[in-house]
This record gives sequence, C-alpha cells and structure tokens, in this order.
Amino acid sequence: MEPLRQILWHLEHRRGLYMPDLGYASLAAFLTGYLLCWRDTRQDDVYQQFQTWLQVREGRHFALGWPYHILQHLAGNDEERATQQLFQLWREFLA
Repeated sequence: MEPLRQILWHLEHRRGLYMPDLGYASLAAFLTGYLLCWRDTRQDDVYQQFQTWLQVREGRHFALGWPYHILQHLAGNDEERATQQLFQLWREFLA
C-alpha cells in the first residue's frame, strides 16, 4: 500500500500539481478514480475496504459512499474540514 500512502501524501501537500482546484469535490473525484484504477490493476478493492472500515468505525451504514459521508456527516458540509478529515481517516485506515 506504499504507493497509496505516497499519493495521499502528495495530494495533501501538493494538491495543485494533480488537480485544477483545491476543492473537496475535485479531491474526492481524483482519489475515487485513482482507487478504481488501483482495483483494476492490483485486484484489491481499497475503495470498498475503506468504505466498509469507515462504516464499522462510525457504527452506521451509508449508501452514498464515503466521499459524501465525510463531507455531509463528519464535516457538516464544510469542504476544508472534509478535506482534513479525509486525510486523517485515510492515515488511520492505512496504519
């Protein structure tokens, strides 16, 4: 999972090199695309593993996906908080 840790570090510290804006929606879309490609090339569905892990951690099921859950339910629709929360949760998941 080291390549995933590396891309998360770059997205957190150098996001402007990878996407045209710093918004949460762009970050979530980029990371979702990266994880779907990861699944197709490595036969490892980290996107779904993270979703399941987050549901267990939160003690609730959510159907709309972890990007929406983080933004709406954990960050109160605050994009900056959601961005910080996203990186914190991924670090926790990968630990």
